[in-house]
Amino acid sequence: MHKMLSLGRTFFLSVFLIVALSCTHKKNIGAKGCCEGGAASNIERMSKSTVLITGVATQNERKIGEWYGSGAVIAHDEKLGSVILTAGHVCTIQGLGPLPQDADEIRWKLIILDKNEKTQTVFSAFVSPEFDICLAHVPLMDVPLLEFSTTKPKIGDPIINISSPFGIFSKDLSLIFDGYYSGNLQINSNQSADTYSIPSGPGASGSPLINGEGSIVGVISRSNSQFHHIILSPTYEEINSIFSGKAKLEQVPFSL
Repeated sequence: MHKMLSLGRTFFLSVFLIVALSCTHKKNIGAKGCCEGGAASNIERMSKSTVLITGVATQNERKIGEWYGSGAVIAHDEKLGSVILTAGHVCTIQGLGPLPQDADEIRWKLIILDKNEKTQTVFSAFVSPEFDICLAHVPLMDVPLLEFSTTKPKIGDPIINISSPFGIFSKDLSLIFDGYYSGNLQINSNQSADTYSIPSGPGASGSPLINGEGSIVGVISRSNSQFHHIILSPTYEEINSIFSGKAKLEQVPFSL
């Protein structure tokens, strides 16, 4: 749908930051576990790491499209700003349909709203061409982080999701859903997805799927259109490849 740009120094610093924090940012949460004692306070703390993402497309300075997504802050750095984990399709232009070849340039931007009711515009984003993940960079935010789990989920593990379906999000409101990890779905010979039994809706894409220890194990990518309690996520191994620095990422150009 869009041309990818070559990656420069910012990308490599971004990956280095994520790899480093995959081993260290656990101490920023301080949660005892979302399903253990003090569950409510831990969930409230985790909800402060979540954000609403609004995509706005313009052509000749005229607004021609808008979409919503969800995400979670996973890293902070004084030079690179804060890093948000979300779904890849949230970071790319949505809902415009086929365009004529002679159409004027279309630009889009991603606006982040956090629980402090502060907005930031994404200045750099990287998506995987192989699975539905995006890392979006914004100026430094004053919010806690969510960590990625060091343990792969098992069938039957309880899961919570904090998301913003239909763009419902505010300082004093967190939509919290619970369900279970249901296993790995083999979509075809080359693709599989982790599956969760948890409710979802439009705008929840990119939101974190969180285990009983308060750590991310998945990201909402797709839901079943006929039964929205069936959720697909990139696999644990795919997301882990982001944190280990092994995933291939491409920069989003924000224009086509």
